[in-house]
Amino acid sequence: MLAHEDPHARFYGLKKLLTEQSRTGRLLLLNAINTETVSQLKASMIIGLGKFANTDDVSVLSPFLKNEDARIRANAVEALAMIAGEDAYRCIISCMSDDDNRVKTNVVRALQNVGGQSLFNLLKKMSQDDKVWTRASAAYAFYRIKSPQSLVALAQMALGDSEPEIRKRALEYIVAESRDGNPAAVVVLEKLKQSQSQDEFAAGMPETQVEEASEDDVIKLLNSEEAARRYIALSRISADATGLSDAFYEAFCREQDTFLLSMMLTIVRERKLSSAFDRCSQLLSHADDRVRANAVEAVAASLPAGASLDCLLPLLKDKYSRVVANALLALYRLNRVEIIPELRIMLGKGRESFKRSALYVISQLREPILVPMLEKMLHDHNPRVRDSAFEILHDYADGRVSGAVILLQSVKKQIELEKGKDKFFENGLDKVFAGVLSMLRSVGGEVIKDSERKALARNPQAEKQSLLQLGQKCLQHKIADDRTLESITAIEAEILHIAELIKTAGLENSDGSLSEEARQKSEQELLKIEQQSLMARREAVLTFLAFEVYSNRAHLDSRSASLLMAEIGRVDANICSYIPQHGFSMLPDETASVSEFFDVAMRLYQKHVATFSIYTLLQFGRWVAMCFALAFVFGAFSALSQIVAGLFALIFLPYLAYKTLGIIVEWKINVALMVDDGIHGREYNKERVREKAGELYLNVFSSSLKKHLLLGLWLFLALIMSGTILTAGRVTGNYTIVSDLANLLAMLLLIAVFASAYFKYLLVETAAILEPGRDAFVTAESMFLRDKVKLAALFIFSTFIIQLVTGTSVEIVNLVSGTLPPYIGGLLIFAVSFISDMCLAPIVFSTLCIYTLVCMRKSR
Repeated sequence: MLAHEDPHARFYGLKKLLTEQSRTGRLLLLNAINTETVSQLKASMIIGLGKFANTDDVSVLSPFLKNEDARIRANAVEALAMIAGEDAYRCIISCMSDDDNRVKTNVVRALQNVGGQSLFNLLKKMSQDDKVWTRASAAYAFYRIKSPQSLVALAQMALGDSEPEIRKRALEYIVAESRDGNPAAVVVLEKLKQSQSQDEFAAGMPETQVEEASEDDVIKLLNSEEAARRYIALSRISADATGLSDAFYEAFCREQDTFLLSMMLTIVRERKLSSAFDRCSQLLSHADDRVRANAVEAVAASLPAGASLDCLLPLLKDKYSRVVANALLALYRLNRVEIIPELRIMLGKGRESFKRSALYVISQLREPILVPMLEKMLHDHNPRVRDSAFEILHDYADGRVSGAVILLQSVKKQIELEKGKDKFFENGLDKVFAGVLSMLRSVGGEVIKDSERKALARNPQAEKQSLLQLGQKCLQHKIADDRTLESITAIEAEILHIAELIKTAGLENSDGSLSEEARQKSEQELLKIEQQSLMARREAVLTFLAFEVYSNRAHLDSRSASLLMAEIGRVDANICSYIPQHGFSMLPDETASVSEFFDVAMRLYQKHVATFSIYTLLQFGRWVAMCFALAFVFGAFSALSQIVAGLFALIFLPYLAYKTLGIIVEWKINVALMVDDGIHGREYNKERVREKAGELYLNVFSSSLKKHLLLGLWLFLALIMSGTILTAGRVTGNYTIVSDLANLLAMLLLIAVFASAYFKYLLVETAAILEPGRDAFVTAESMFLRDKVKLAALFIFSTFIIQLVTGTSVEIVNLVSGTLPPYIGGLLIFAVSFISDMCLAPIVFSTLCIYTLVCMRKSR
């Protein structure tokens, strides 16, 4: 069954195979896993293989850790964790830097099973491995562990690794920890400057080894004046569930170092120490952002029975987004606030940090009421926010949150449509002809070349460069807030200072001793790392500034918009997000020419030519059948009595006009809805369109009837005005040049007066159909006044082209009809002309629908 063509059968076979757990089943699974094409099934097979817990399968599963599909990578990590063993954990550790959150979560879960010291010993072995990538993975893992042991291990790698890139990376990790406020990292860096070998470094370091320490030793470290020693004590308290509550609380109450305070608050949160609630509450007003954010979590976790979290309510207005998010989560879980209004307030601030924090809140709650909020963030200006929202939507869908699966399918469809935008208007015939041409070329031995212009592939490097250029331009013209400008200025001053120090260190002469020369080189290397780090910080600030400007580009003033136009366009062309900001649409730009509007309508008609043509002919057939029935009754009455026939005609001709208008309105509604669906990439659903047409019919019919009555009044007025001029031109009773001029003037006046009303009301039906919530006449008039010439030219141009196509068809048939009897030839010409007019009628109205949709998009 695993080799069956039907994926459902293969899935059933997999379930049966896992139920039996036999050796034969494992061999069958090994054979099927590499040939499986459905990613969901392959991910399930990977988990199934892990359940056999065979160490020989590590080599089979490890290649899946580099798969493009994040689900497959995450399942590969989970399967390797089931197998366990040193080789499996080595592969798992290499995935710690994966971009996908699900993969990272599975890595953390897997490594939690290893245990603290066992994991450290495994990483130590990996740091001494012959393979460079293994040592690089170990260095990154040490950096993520964040313990005194790991810092010492990184320092030893920075001193003794044979690969320069590994040494440089280990140093960068220590510098990053130092900048983050870790006091132990500061000590490690100082010792690195003074040490030339691993032995010398180890001799100068404070005791951080993992031998079992007594409670007295830990208390002594905890009471030390050196922040690095207090950090070591806290690391041991965090790793071991020791009974040092009193000593820890005393140290917690007197601690002033922000890094260590944050660490202590994390310990309080993890252990739910209610005795520390008062101290945590005091830290809610701390100046440091990270301390306040951790204090909120600690207060919520250590809440004593009967206590209230009202102290967190003011923090919903905090300047730091993480504080607001943590407070909102804690208060909502106790039903103290409404989640939707608070999330809207966070999003209303407009800053990316608050949007990301709002997404964090949404990801933690997983409630159906948050799905619409998630949908809104999928259309955010910032592509990073859209990508994060899409990842969270995946988690919601996996958790079967109501509405998430449908939304995920819709977004995926939008992504696919965006990717295939260049071939959107292709229909079945286009694909058939393309296949025939390819076959003919291959038979003729012709090399098939892709003549289409290939779009430049978007990549993170190009995106980063475009963002940096935008940020630099903003900095150049001071299009930034004062805080950002001050931050950039301070970083640039530090970079210049470091550059001077490097230059000075290079000019210093050592005393000739090997140790002094090594010390100078070590200092120089550390200064270079610091310089690179500062440059990276500067780029990060510029990138953040660029994203803020790009996200709010619609609100820039005219001066800033003109200065940044080129850079914003470059960013727009290089953004790597795959989540479209707006719903898919093939609508032309508002500034597009008349021919472009007609071209889009024509191509949409060609794609759905059968649907448009058949529906139009069916509606016309209904009208013909109705006319035939009335004509038959009229003929029957005529045979009986001319007076009765006249009365019948007097009564039923208005009825015929009324029903004719109804059929035309019904046709326009259906065509407009088909255009709306087609231009936005939605599949044509006959039942849904029929249901919506029924809802719109009365409103559209009344608008259309009013329109035609008004046009009748305008025609009557135009006839009176032109008739007056004609009468004035013939007042002498003789035909002179004045009479000819009067005729010309009367005709022009008739056309001008009637056309002014006709084009004013031209879009009434489309407005009533596509925007039913507004007054159709007001909407149509506003679109007419927006660009009168363009609307008139669009209607005249499309009508002219359609008549030209019809005339060409008639001319072609006329050549053939010459070989037929006159009666048959004339009938054929009439039939072709008539059918051509009927089938092409939707194009003119589709053009007007597309113009209406473009105007509506602009107004929104």
